[in-house]
This record gives sequence, structure tokens and C-alpha cells, in this order.
Amino acid sequence: MAASERGGQHDRVQLVHRRDEAKRLGQAQLEEGEGLVKRGIRTKKELDDAENEKTVWVDFTCEVLRQIATTDGLVVDFKQNNFIHVTSYLSQPLTKEVEDFRKITQRSVTKLRAIYRRLDIIQDSSVVAYSETKTPMRVKGDDLCYRILKYLSDRERQPGGALAELSEIAETLGVSQHDVSDQIDILDSMGAIRAGRAMSGDASPMLTGKGKLFIEEWGT
Repeated sequence: MAASERGGQHDRVQLVHRRDEAKRLGQAQLEEGEGLVKRGIRTKKELDDAENEKTVWVDFTCEVLRQIATTDGLVVDFKQNNFIHVTSYLSQPLTKEVEDFRKITQRSVTKLRAIYRRLDIIQDSSVVAYSETKTPMRVKGDDLCYRILKYLSDRERQPGGALAELSEIAETLGVSQHDVSDQIDILDSMGAIRAGRAMSGDASPMLTGKGKLFIEEWGT
């Protein structure tokens, strides 16, 4: 989705997740990218495998950047310096192809590192004035929407906590995965979470700044 469709083309980027969690996700992608640059490549097959893994790394990095921010600004910045290694039709020594792959991948890693450093100064959307956020509905403390948000908030506070999956949320709250899935879609449409839907239909929801405000409002 274009940045203009996610809150205005000229809106400043804000974090929708806790800064330390956003940096943890960014650091993981940096380390993976650096690993690709340093990988030992001795055969054409190993080069092909590395190129395929880089494609996956770029796609997932874009998704991480998309989910931690209120606009696609970080994704756009990352893609601007994301070069794709295309094998020449002319015969080249393997060493030259490997060298080109490392240089191009390093450019992407360098751009991601610059974005990672910016996370320290990007505003957290959870500190935006409450008056600017409209709560679309009032729910009781035992409502499933509230319980899901509260669970995600508590999990976020756990050191190194990974994103929760539908089955885990359902088991913890004692409800069906179908019910959780429905509420995840509702909360996503309200901007309280980012659903993080996979092709399989599973989800790994991330709490947003607006979701934190809803917790405060609905829990009173």
C-alpha cells in the first residue's frame, strides 16, 4: 500500500511499536544481511542460493519496516538503495560475479543500517496527544478485543518476546482460533494492531500506538 494511502503522503514517519522492539527487529535483519555479505561462495550454485536468500531477506525486511512504522516511508527509503544483482549474459569469472553480489548486497545493508540509526529519533506514535485519536467503540474489560490487546501488550513487555501467533493467543485466552482471527481483523481495521497475515491465513499481530491508547481507554 502506498504511503499516501496509509495516512498521507507528507505525514512524518512514526513508530507504531515500542522503540526497543522496533530496534530488535531491525537488528535481526541487519545481522542477516551482513551474513549474506560475508558468506563463503565457491560455486555457481552457492551464488544462486545466496541470491535467492537475498531476495527473501529484502522482501521480509520491507515487511518489517512496513509494520513498525505508520507510513511506508522507511520501505521506500530502503528500496531506493536496493539493487538487484543480475547475472550478465556475457561470460564472467565466478569471482567477479561474487564480488558484484557482495557490493550490491552491502549497499542494501548500509542503507538499512542508516534506517536503523534513525529509529532512535523517530517519534513514537503512542505519545501523540490522546485528543487526536478517536476511540471507535467502548468495550467491557472482559471483551475479547480488549483481552487480545492486553495480551499483546503484556507479551511486548517480556524481554526478547517474539510475535505471538493465532494458536498461541487462542490457547492462552481459552477461545477458538477462529474467534481470535475474527477479532484480529477487526482490530487491524481499527488501526489497533498490524495483523501480519501470512499466505496460510495465520497472523502474527503487532500492537500499535493506537492500540495502547485503546487499552487505556477500554480498561477504565
